[in-house]
Amino acid sequence: MQDVIDEIKGSEHSENVITVTSFATGNGYFAPAAMIAAYHGSPVLNIGEAPDAYSTLDKAMVWREYAGDYYHGCLSLGHLPHMDEPFNFFQMLKDLIKNQSVPNPGFDLKKRWFTAIHDGIYNMISKYNLDREGKEVYIFVAPRDFDIRDLVCRAMTGNNSYAGQIPMVTPSLDADLICRDILYPAIIYANPGRNVTTSQLMNFPDGRQWVTNDGTLHRVYSSRELKRTFSSHGRFYEGHCIYENWLERMNSGVCINYYSGHGTGGSGVSFQYRNVAEQFPYAELRHEELKDFNWWDGWRGYMY
Repeated sequence: MQDVIDEIKGSEHSENVITVTSFATGNGYFAPAAMIAAYHGSPVLNIGEAPDAYSTLDKAMVWREYAGDYYHGCLSLGHLPHMDEPFNFFQMLKDLIKNQSVPNPGFDLKKRWFTAIHDGIYNMISKYNLDREGKEVYIFVAPRDFDIRDLVCRAMTGNNSYAGQIPMVTPSLDADLICRDILYPAIIYANPGRNVTTSQLMNFPDGRQWVTNDGTLHRVYSSRELKRTFSSHGRFYEGHCIYENWLERMNSGVCINYYSGHGTGGSGVSFQYRNVAEQFPYAELRHEELKDFNWWDGWRGYMY
């Protein structure tokens, strides 16, 4: 394996990329992994060579799934326990002696498990002399639901590395996604609306005050900041709230589309329609003045 890696890294075209797959399923994910690795001049490693990291990664995801909760019809993941300040073992002993009871040690499970995942994978690449100059890019090619869990990207992203995942559920879908990613520059350039951005701001905080976990009070300007950002880099921001106008823009081509709102009874998104009476001729209107009312198409709709 070291000879293969040395041969790959000996090429001047080899990028500082490390591709990791898993042989656990036996379904051939090494094939699409080899595709993306060849594109970057990267070796392909098996995460099975870092068994402690692989095991801890699975434990961490199972914890988050079981500690989650259902809300609005989707599973919201829980969080690994973590501490506000470093754990002091000697202080715990003092409390134990003074209070004659076992205090909560408060071990930082998040730090311990994230460290185990990171160190296990990092030690694997270090063994093959892949800790090169600059930041490494990790690409994980495997299903994230039952193989390489997606928490691995958070564990491996930091000051010295980036991480991403090709997360599909079959090797052929992984290959499709990789081919699409490689073709993205051409697809983006061919898009006639590549310099136009749009959004539907239907449910957003703007001017509201929020207190973050550190106790700091912030005033949030979500809509105006999105408009400013989407107008940057020479792009034209064309925000829509009327469904027909948004659909026309999407069919004409657009660089970025952002929706801020919620579902309407599970049947769709909360757009405004051009005329209430045309869309719902037999509906009982709460406000008669809206019967033949044409909504304006602004760059933002209602707030909450």
